[in-house]
Amino acid sequence: MQPLLVVLALICVESSRGFGGGMRSGMDMGIGFSRRIKDPEPHPSIPQDGASSDEWYDQKLDHSSDSDGTTWKQRFFRRETFYNYGKSQNMTNMPMFVMIGGEGEASPSWMQGGYWIEPAQKYNALLFMLEHRFYGKSQPTEDLSLDNIQYLHSQLALADLVRFIKSMKEEYGMTDENKVICFGGSYPGNLASWVRILYPNIIHASVASSAPVEAKVDFHEALRLADGLAFGNKLIRKADWSRISELKSFLPCRLV
Repeated sequence: MQPLLVVLALICVESSRGFGGGMRSGMDMGIGFSRRIKDPEPHPSIPQDGASSDEWYDQKLDHSSDSDGTTWKQRFFRRETFYNYGKSQNMTNMPMFVMIGGEGEASPSWMQGGYWIEPAQKYNALLFMLEHRFYGKSQPTEDLSLDNIQYLHSQLALADLVRFIKSMKEEYGMTDENKVICFGGSYPGNLASWVRILYPNIIHASVASSAPVEAKVDFHEALRLADGLAFGNKLIRKADWSRISELKSFLPCRLV
């Protein structure tokens, strides 16, 4: 299985600014990536729904046809407030909104704020946020060995998303009448675009904010956004080319 170039983007955007400061993630245990991303503020005029707790979905490690069926626990958040109100009004066509996690730890703050909350209330949407594999608490493997990091793959992230959405639609008894709208910004914006293109029968529409959808082999601009790069439990500075060379051995592109 050949990783997409997006894997390089995922790794290169990691920054030393993203470690410490109270953020708890797989990086603290030496098994994942972490980056500090600003959480949205609660919406000033929409009542909060209390603290969303961590929930866990039994996700496949490998979605290919020759998979051995291994699963792992993928974290997600949900908010049912608007959806339940629609049900109380005998509505049946409420949509599902899915915020796609990216290269950082997922935050339950998205259940209370962000640009999607107003349309969610307006259309009585069922809200989910799915954390990206290998980030935050969603750790599919015990470490980031070369054998394991092959599963940090944008195509697998898309398959995670689609499998999760299908399961949630089944759980809530949703039909084709209940449209699914995906949201994401930056790399998750890419995923939002791609999942709509690849699975139009499942995803009705996507909102992709600041999504760099053009893949680049020499993505040197990403290094300008980072002081260093996270690899396993080590922080690699730009000057540490010996460690960067390890990435070259399994990525089908060139690091500059």
